[in-house]
Amino acid sequence: MKEQYGTAMIDMTSMQAYLKSLLGNETVAKYLRELHGPVHDKFKEIAELDFFRLKNMA
Repeated sequence: MKEQYGTAMIDMTSMQAYLKSLLGNETVAKYLRELHGPVHDKFKEIAELDFFRLKNMA
């Protein structure tokens, strides 16, 4: 179970870093905001999550 949790945390952290990178590119962020608002909003929400704080809340 701990191995699966560790792997999942690495996956989520990597995904979050990628989304931060995408949203940090103003051209991509503008495209998403203007043409895919809900996707942009969800990506932003995920990028701003603190996974370690969420773990302590569970």
